Amino acid sequence: MFLFKLFKKAAFALILLGAAAGIISASSCGNYIPQEPEPPDIQDPDTPIVTEEFTVFYGPDISFTSDNIGTLTLPAEGNVLFEVAGTDGYTVKVVSNIDDSLETGAVAYYYLVDGRIGLFPNDDYTEQFIKYLSAPNFFYIDCEPGGYDLETLLKTMYNADTVTLRVPEDLEYPYKLVVTSDEGEEIIIQLTQSQQ
Repeated sequence: MFLFKLFKKAAFALILLGAAAGIISASSCGNYIPQEPEPPDIQDPDTPIVTEEFTVFYGPDISFTSDNIGTLTLPAEGNVLFEVAGTDGYTVKVVSNIDDSLETGAVAYYYLVDGRIGLFPNDDYTEQFIKYLSAPNFFYIDCEPGGYDLETLLKTMYNADTVTLRVPEDLEYPYKLVVTSDEGEEIIIQLTQSQQ
């Protein structure tokens, strides 16, 4: 009888310990905040490019300076890396490259989102395009297939069912990447995305 009571107490103690361990485990899992992983095919290069001239590098062979407006066709998919050199700090934004006004001041180009009118100069697409790495002089663009088609982008931005565009027929580069140094210099790169 004594052994039976002792066994019951030991079994009860084990059940309590198991329940407590489950509560601790569950509560610690509830406080876990997952970190967003960096894209697998983009890593900070070991040796940043050093130059005195404010420059944006796209891959090893293409660079842009503030001397003229550059153009760039993003790939249909994958991540593309940019490096900024020749400045201690910079800001990046992506905005519309569509001038919507005529000489008379009348609106020439616009879009309708579920029937509501939108004007291109008011649009800032930075959040949709730009992502940052841990190294301060690098940023990248994650190219999803068709993700930077203007109609698709506006539908995503506004969570809209329908978008109607009135844009120039010869519109080749709908976006403008603007990188500004701490000294106020600007590098402007007109952007589009390959559809293949």
